[in-house]
Amino acid sequence: MPAAPRIAVVGAGTDRLVSALRALPLAPDVAPFRSLFADSEPLTRFHPELLLLEPPEDVPAVAGAVRLLRHLLPGLAVLLVCERSEEMAVAVAARQLGAATLVDWERPGRLVAGLEQARSGGRRPGLATFVDLAHGIADAINNPLQLVAGHLQLLRATLADGQDSGPAAAALAGVQRIQDTVDSLRSVAEAADGPGERSRVDLRGLLREQLAAAHCEPLAGPALQSAGQDPTLGDPHQLRAATAALVRFAKGLADAGYAVTVDRVEAPRAVGYELSVTGEGLDGWLLPRAFEPYYPNRLLRGGNHGLDLFLLQAVTLGHGGQAQAQRRDHGTVHFSFALPRAGDDSV
Repeated sequence: MPAAPRIAVVGAGTDRLVSALRALPLAPDVAPFRSLFADSEPLTRFHPELLLLEPPEDVPAVAGAVRLLRHLLPGLAVLLVCERSEEMAVAVAARQLGAATLVDWERPGRLVAGLEQARSGGRRPGLATFVDLAHGIADAINNPLQLVAGHLQLLRATLADGQDSGPAAAALAGVQRIQDTVDSLRSVAEAADGPGERSRVDLRGLLREQLAAAHCEPLAGPALQSAGQDPTLGDPHQLRAATAALVRFAKGLADAGYAVTVDRVEAPRAVGYELSVTGEGLDGWLLPRAFEPYYPNRLLRGGNHGLDLFLLQAVTLGHGGQAQAQRRDHGTVHFSFALPRAGDDSV
């Protein structure tokens, strides 16, 4: 089961945030505290990995308390939680505290993306930045791509009988590969906004189906062989695209010589996918960059495998799930994508 972090939430007005954290599929251990100062002893005993704070009025005093906590709790990550209207002012306090900011946490995917980035120690831009970039690239490429495709089709149609149309056909095939990439970029942007529709989807059955379609059944792990379903409520089209992306990524890794296992997430309140990868070069894998578009292409040259992983993350977060990359043993990286389990009474 993917590890769930211990999260301390400090502030008098954080009840909704605590409830949202406790409702996450992997059920993190969440403890609310009213004050860094009055609750310093129980806070230290709780030993959190993540500390979520309301923006402080007395930044120097809070900075001293945070320094003490970091001394007592090495590796503690700190997040200042704020609204969009407070972002610029809070950014100044965050720099003084050595903290990150979590803005508009109630928007789809923002809460989990912020937690995972802080937990892994990453300083990359937020998920929303990459989503905007994906959308912008897709728009910039699409119009000239359609123009080139149209001219190539016209050229192929006007070639006299007997002339070799092979180069035109090859060029059109290349254009189609570019179009597939553009479509994936658009899918990322759509997925980040959450499901377009909601119905009951069996993720375990969907994963088996995609493994069979790609002739990747040997990659299936032991938990995937068990009977039963893993139901979630979500967009069937987005979830199918995400599952296909996972299988493409796994197949690319296996074809490159890595030992790969694709399995289901096993957790009481979660359903989803787990991918375990073992092989040369993974010791240098930078976990904070694992879901950046195209970073996985450092391992897999000549494809869009990083975009596949990014699409899978976007769909997972957009559905209120959690996406993680972890090392649990030497030389192995584990990717987990957990979504909320649907109840028996779900439509």
